[in-house]
Amino acid sequence: MFNGFRLGIGPFELIKRTAKEVIDDDCAGIAAQLAYYFALALFPALLFVVALGSYLPFPVVNDIVGALEPIAPPEVLTIIRQQLESIVSGEAASLLTIGILGAVWSSSGAMTSIVSALNRAYDIPETRPWWKVRLVSIGLTIALVGFVLLSFTLVVAGPNAGQWLAGWFGLSQAFDTAWAILRWPVIFALATSGIAMVFYYAPDADQDWAWITPGSIVTTILWVLFSLTFRLYVTRVGDYAATYGALAGAAILLLWLYFSGLALLIGGELNSEIEHAANPALKTQTTGRRKFKAFARQPAIDAVPQSAN
Repeated sequence: MFNGFRLGIGPFELIKRTAKEVIDDDCAGIAAQLAYYFALALFPALLFVVALGSYLPFPVVNDIVGALEPIAPPEVLTIIRQQLESIVSGEAASLLTIGILGAVWSSSGAMTSIVSALNRAYDIPETRPWWKVRLVSIGLTIALVGFVLLSFTLVVAGPNAGQWLAGWFGLSQAFDTAWAILRWPVIFALATSGIAMVFYYAPDADQDWAWITPGSIVTTILWVLFSLTFRLYVTRVGDYAATYGALAGAAILLLWLYFSGLALLIGGELNSEIEHAANPALKTQTTGRRKFKAFARQPAIDAVPQSAN
């Protein structure tokens, strides 16, 4: 899991530097680009989820909206519900193929923007050829989709899956109870590990692998906080229907995706500032491939030699 990191500055200085870099690197503008790509990828992804759900031994499609209801704004849920209803009666095999191709192609554009944003966060130039960057983006998209789908399946189908597993293997009620509790830490670990994978492979940097990093944890927490706060604002304060009319749902969806992208970029900036604090010389390095070591496994403490008897 997480191996720790070396940090040469205090937490408040780290937060200050991260906030400054978020502004200097124009993360707000890049998040708007990501929202556009996320919106393009959303509906092909729904096609894929609906088709995949038809092959599972327990129902999941009817629970998708219910799983998003505590976090997503009502207008976003309306768009997703309508789209699910329009595709749920389609042919599963064809939907699965179309969903995979559409989601991968659309999402790889967003991943390419994330690659550029993380390079900017780490203050490093992109030295890989364009085709390699695109292949990395597609590979990260496919892997991240796997993490997201597995996490989302545990959220949506968690209770039904626990009952199905208990019945299939002849397990007791205690397993069902333990499953209901333990699946949430597993979901959190999957989400943070998927984000850590993006932070590791996306930038053109030589880093040490860590399953969970501070940036991936912060991204996950910020996404939940941003979503809950935005949902509360939309339902209690904001009146988007008066401003946007029939386009209110689309505007709210884009804003929700915007905050999701911003949470990801903030986590990347946090990781980069930890790396720069641990390796200050890298900030001014202009040539050669940079080696970041803030998330390297810490060496074991040597045992104190025993004196001879």
